[in-house]
Amino acid sequence: MEDQFRPANRKRWATKLRRNIERDRHVTSQLESEGWTVLRFWESEIREDLDAIVERIVASWAPED
Repeated sequence: MEDQFRPANRKRWATKLRRNIERDRHVTSQLESEGWTVLRFWESEIREDLDAIVERIVASWAPED
């Protein structure tokens, strides 16, 4: 991951992203324990294939067999 950033900012961004990932895991765990379904999408995923994102959202509503 670090190689995606300029050397001057590499450590700061890597630290920030790792904290964000950990926060997201924690929040997801809390929400799921309360019965929520958590869906997360990257902005790039939405821009590249909105139809696929919509399909994933609709599929999450489908009753489990």
